[in-house]
Amino acid sequence: MKNPPLENPAGLARLKFFLALSRTPHGLLDLAAPALCALLWLGKIPSAEVVILGLLTAFSGYTAV
Repeated sequence: MKNPPLENPAGLARLKFFLALSRTPHGLLDLAAPALCALLWLGKIPSAEVVILGLLTAFSGYTAV
């Protein structure tokens, strides 16, 4: 069974390629890593102050690179 033809396969392929190079998915994973580590270490969700401080620190480190 064949797939239906796309109207603009070149444009769609370019968009997928662009999104694959995007830093957004990688940045979200980098920002989530400190929260996941804190969750695993403490066994519970840390306080709001710790979460905010961790997000600010991870964001600063990610954007500095």
